[in-house]
Amino acid sequence: LGVFARGGYVEKIESVDDTWWKVKADNNMTGYVNTEYLVSRLNAADYYDPDPDIFIQNDGHMGCPHLFVRASSLKARKEPHPSAKVDRILLINTPFCISFIPFDENGWVNIGGFSKETRAYIQRKYLGERYKFEEAIQTYLNLDKQDIANRKLWIERLTEISWQENPADRVKALEICYTFWKEQKDVQKTNQTEFDLFRAKAMQNPLPPEIMESYFKPEDTYMILNNKKVRWLFPLSEVNELNLPYDKKTDMGDENMCYDAHHQLLFKTFVLNVYQYEYEPEKASVLSMDLSAIGNATVINNFKIDKDTAEKDFITHFGQVINVHYSEPHTYYINLSDASFITIVFKNGKAISFKETFYC
Repeated sequence: LGVFARGGYVEKIESVDDTWWKVKADNNMTGYVNTEYLVSRLNAADYYDPDPDIFIQNDGHMGCPHLFVRASSLKARKEPHPSAKVDRILLINTPFCISFIPFDENGWVNIGGFSKETRAYIQRKYLGERYKFEEAIQTYLNLDKQDIANRKLWIERLTEISWQENPADRVKALEICYTFWKEQKDVQKTNQTEFDLFRAKAMQNPLPPEIMESYFKPEDTYMILNNKKVRWLFPLSEVNELNLPYDKKTDMGDENMCYDAHHQLLFKTFVLNVYQYEYEPEKASVLSMDLSAIGNATVINNFKIDKDTAEKDFITHFGQVINVHYSEPHTYYINLSDASFITIVFKNGKAISFKETFYC
């Protein structure tokens, strides 16, 4: 029926005799396993045979037996059935720890872990080795020009693979994708790929960490709240001068694990962290802000980001320091320090929100 990795999970259904159990695997398949190979827990000192070659290990991607997704925009299901509700959309080349692999290519594999609440399933035929970038490029280039269906399939794969590669390779892949969509006269795909290519080129030369530490100039980096300029950390009295009522005050209490804010003040268009220090006035910093609101902005190295800021201008200015993910293509991350990063979100080409997140 299938094969377990070391540490694979089984649920006992019944004892057949002293040496065999009927069990259920984490993909809901049932079968029989010799109890010689079952234990209630694993120990580092245990002797064990290597996992079968069907599992991938020690490749630098994950520390567990795993496999990679080999289809683009693959739907993972909440149950091992093709009509079950979709749990999530998976990107090609995403690795997952695997406990049990059925021999049937159409069988289902759990990629969501041991907990029944987190399980998600895809078919075995969509898992395997990781696509290598140059091999994927060459596979596409070797296709017959008239084989539009297969070329389109590989263009979709290359698009997703490009987001996982270094900036130079991402540009190379997107240039191929752009040429294909232009040949197909698909205006929407052409325009989207042209934008992705513009962004990839702007991100080609990221600043090294040692330079990032001195990139942000405190004297040129600040917030604007309801048209009032405040520093990154500022006396709370400066906001009180605006005479803006806050909607809610939230005490941090035991939830305060990442930073030393005493409480938060929730205003209509921004949220403040408030800090109380002994013998000092209360100070505040902006946790989040609605950039689409008139009078709100964040200014980084004298570059103002507000409701009128165009996404392309932002990318041009901050291309060397931004990060972006395929699943959220208009959400940008900038590391401020070892302690926090900021998130800037764009919609319809304009900035709409700011947030600072602290590492725990």
